[in-house]
Amino acid sequence: MSVLDWLSGGAGALPSAQCMLWRPDLLVLHATADIVIAFSSIAIPLGIAWYMRHRPGMPYPYRVLAWSFGAFVGACGFVHLLEAVAIWRPIYGLEGLAKGVTAAISGATVALVWPLLPGLVRLPSSRQLAEVNARLRQEAESHEATLRDLEDARRELETRVEERTHELSQVTARLETALTASKAAEANLRDLMRELTHRSKNLLAVIQAMARQTARHAAGIESFLDRFGERLQALAASHDMLVRASWYGASLSELVRSQLEHHLDREDPQVTMAGPALLLKPEAAQSIGLALHELATNAAKFGALSVPGGQVTITWRRVLPAGVEIEWSESGGPPVAEPKWRGFGSHLIEQNLARSLEAEISLTFRPDGVRCRVAFPASHLAAGASL
Repeated sequence: MSVLDWLSGGAGALPSAQCMLWRPDLLVLHATADIVIAFSSIAIPLGIAWYMRHRPGMPYPYRVLAWSFGAFVGACGFVHLLEAVAIWRPIYGLEGLAKGVTAAISGATVALVWPLLPGLVRLPSSRQLAEVNARLRQEAESHEATLRDLEDARRELETRVEERTHELSQVTARLETALTASKAAEANLRDLMRELTHRSKNLLAVIQAMARQTARHAAGIESFLDRFGERLQALAASHDMLVRASWYGASLSELVRSQLEHHLDREDPQVTMAGPALLLKPEAAQSIGLALHELATNAAKFGALSVPGGQVTITWRRVLPAGVEIEWSESGGPPVAEPKWRGFGSHLIEQNLARSLEAEISLTFRPDGVRCRVAFPASHLAAGASL
């Protein structure tokens, strides 16, 4: 028997339609059912192939099972297709061979399915997967909220760090400034101490000279104490003005007022003063203050201020080239005569004042009153003195 004869079922083999007596209804029913089953069974492996292509992450055993199941269904479809052909043409050998192959595939599929059934049972259902996905979404949203909170916290921390860095920079700058204001203060203090030492020496020299001159012209110890005390008070008044001005200088108008205040504040003042605002250097203020005191004391004892109707006029002005002129003028007092000898006041004005201020001094004793003119360079004015 040849292979073709075997595949066709051998001699005398009858088609299946013969067994159904060629009844049209049975033929249509069987043929239609076999063809539909055949094409459906062939379509299932194609669907499985498409699914496997789009699910590359499936575990290997399940992939093998899927391909085995697809092969089994496809083989069954091929058998039904052969059965549809066998209705009109006997191919029982080929049909039997196809069924044998299908049986082998089905056995292999069963062998694969049973060990994998527990794992398949444990696979989550669609509802479980939906619940898991919902939980995952909630967790993702929670993580996103946490990330947003962390981002907000990071931005807030950066802002605080920037603020603290700015504050630290300001504090550092203030500390550096304070350290520079401290070094400068220390240097300024050293300068002040040197200046104080220098001024103290000068003041002691002035007081010593004033004591010698007062003692030389005093009639006795009581007279010395009175005159020396008055002169110390006059010197102290000048110093008070200088201290209030941080030893920068003294206003000439305030200096005049401090030495003649008693005569200026009366109801019928006997002193008139006029002149521009001028600021004297400390040494010039001390010398001019003592000179004004001596002139005022002499006027109160012997001159215009010794009688109610007497008048003293004090004027000052800027003169060219670059100088200052102060003029003391008395009137209305007792007749004045040229003294036979010069006292301490005259000596202080004509010698000490002339030497300390590089001044030109004119002290005259006219019958109508004392006249004193003092002209000195503008270099004895403090910086910023008004014209």
